[in-house]
Amino acid sequence: MIAKCSEGRIIQALPPRMPTTHALSLVIPLFNEEATLTPLFEQIKAVVEAQRLGPFEVVFIDDGSTDDSWARIETLKQAHPEL
Repeated sequence: MIAKCSEGRIIQALPPRMPTTHALSLVIPLFNEEATLTPLFEQIKAVVEAQRLGPFEVVFIDDGSTDDSWARIETLKQAHPEL
């Protein structure tokens, strides 16, 4: 699931594409992190897969970023159902 927030309110949320049963759920708040999102997600995915923890999800919470963080998240989500 991905949520975009503004002043503490959710203004847009994308539903998860995977079942809600996960071995691990990571919730990551972000603000203007466009440049770090892809490397961060790739590192998380590599570690989780190496540890063989089973199904996982990453929940990014965009707290009103003024850069293109939200667009980067949407691009990542298309390629990775874990988001």
